[in-house]
Amino acid sequence: MKIFGSALALAIIAGTMLSACGDTKSNYENSGKQAVAYIQARRDFAQALGSAVAQKQGPVYRLVAISGPQYPVGSALDPANPADAVTTACLVPEPALVAWAPLPAVNQSRNVSLGASLPALLGSASSLLSKLGINVARTSSANWRMEDVAQRLSPQAVFAEAISTGSCAEQTSERDILFVRGVIYAKETFTSTTGFNAAASTSESGGGFRVSADQNGGFKVEDAQAIPRFHIVTLKPAAGSSGRSSLESRPVFVAPSDEVLNRLSAVR
Repeated sequence: MKIFGSALALAIIAGTMLSACGDTKSNYENSGKQAVAYIQARRDFAQALGSAVAQKQGPVYRLVAISGPQYPVGSALDPANPADAVTTACLVPEPALVAWAPLPAVNQSRNVSLGASLPALLGSASSLLSKLGINVARTSSANWRMEDVAQRLSPQAVFAEAISTGSCAEQTSERDILFVRGVIYAKETFTSTTGFNAAASTSESGGGFRVSADQNGGFKVEDAQAIPRFHIVTLKPAAGSSGRSSLESRPVFVAPSDEVLNRLSAVR
């Protein structure tokens, strides 16, 4: 069975179009020496992961960073205003979700610049870091990684059936719907660019993350476990607008536009 079913492809975060270039992984790794904004590093990671999968699949599903609420699988959102849930009748029960594996390896390590606003993980960990003698607010950049990447999603047949029948179909057939098909989980890690000596470090844990600092001022901050980082989304056009003739027909999916993904990523 192919990853995400026969039609699924992960694409990139809002604002960047999918590229199926075979050199995506190496290009991403080679760009790691130059400090970039944190949000750009996450976009680049999603592009690399999406492109690696999409080399053999069609771009029907796309990947967007979770910057606000985590929507459960089967969430039916208004593409013109993704903060508005159209109905809860399409939600897929947790036991019906599966952990597809393995995802393509995207070996990355990026230097990210830390400007006026710290990434959420570093901001949350700042008090624990200060206990270890580290003032992260004075740090201009850090090495960022995303590890232990995994996904949970509804199998294609289950997902199509869930949104094609009953109350869900009745409430969504006559309008465009942005559906959440799955969720990508991952752990974020930040390490000081000056180096970190794990063998000579002390650690603190709390709030779902771990922090460590060595005697030379090096530090490491990491999620204690993988958490939701990206939504896997697709757009179902209104009935009749893309060849779907009736409520009973299997739904037709198209890739959401950059404009729609921008709206979803802006939801807080």
